[in-house]
Amino acid sequence: MSRDTTDLDLTRRLVAFFPQWGRWMRANLPDDADLTASRTRMLGALVEAKEPLPMTVLSQHLCMTKRNVTALVDRLEQEALVQRIAHPTDRRSTLIQLSTQGQQVAPQLVAEHQRAVARAFATLSAEERHQLERILDKIEAFLTEHNPR
Repeated sequence: MSRDTTDLDLTRRLVAFFPQWGRWMRANLPDDADLTASRTRMLGALVEAKEPLPMTVLSQHLCMTKRNVTALVDRLEQEALVQRIAHPTDRRSTLIQLSTQGQQVAPQLVAEHQRAVARAFATLSAEERHQLERILDKIEAFLTEHNPR
């Protein structure tokens, strides 16, 4: 990157990066998985949690609107990978858990996703990874502080 790189140049690069990352991730998951990055992240959150999660927690964890989480759950439910269950103490809340099929399939899909991510990040040295993390932390802190709620 040259010294002439502008803030807009960096923004364009970031904006262009994410669709490219998504295409690469989809290409590195099994063909029969038919999963987007968002669906994979949701399955990963449920695998990691090892217990049913409220949709609001999924929304926060995945940094998605409740509406998007609902659409993802709808699709994963149609594919028999997750199921909705009633919250045992809060009638207003719905919990999401992996279905029996999801419990069999999701850990393998999440592991394949993690291996693909590891291959991509293996191109960075430990110092570059640390620098990237620091840079992202700084930008995220700025956005958190200055974004309207």
